Amino acid sequence: MLSAEKERIARMALSEVPAGGSIIIDAGTTTARLAALLPQDIDLTVVTNSIPIAAVLATRPNIQLHLLGGHVRPLTLAMVGSWPDDALRTLSVDVAFLGIKRRHWSTQHVALSSWRTTPNLVAKTLPTLPH
Repeated sequence: MLSAEKERIARMALSEVPAGGSIIIDAGTTTARLAALLPQDIDLTVVTNSIPIAAVLATRPNIQLHLLGGHVRPLTLAMVGSWPDDALRTLSVDVAFLGIKRRHWSTQHVALSSWRTTPNLVAKTLPTLPH
């Protein structure tokens, strides 16, 4: 996907971020763009399985950042496996922003089993996919 398209999607998704709320930001290049676009002064709780996204948000004083942990995939720097699945079973957030690869879910990727077996995990799930 072209970077202009990723930027457009990230900007559209930004309007769904609940100030003072909680979100999951999945690993991915479009979701990383969303993380970069979050306002500097927003009060927000963010849960992610992405080391690059965590690096972008870690120094923002108004963001409560939570990493899911797990095995790190070398190519994507996404944390995957049973540790993040187990952590997600204990969470509840307002919105989840999922990466494009979530269109082809597999048990090897973070959160699949938890998101299937824990329907109340999120109030709203937004795949960051073009329409």
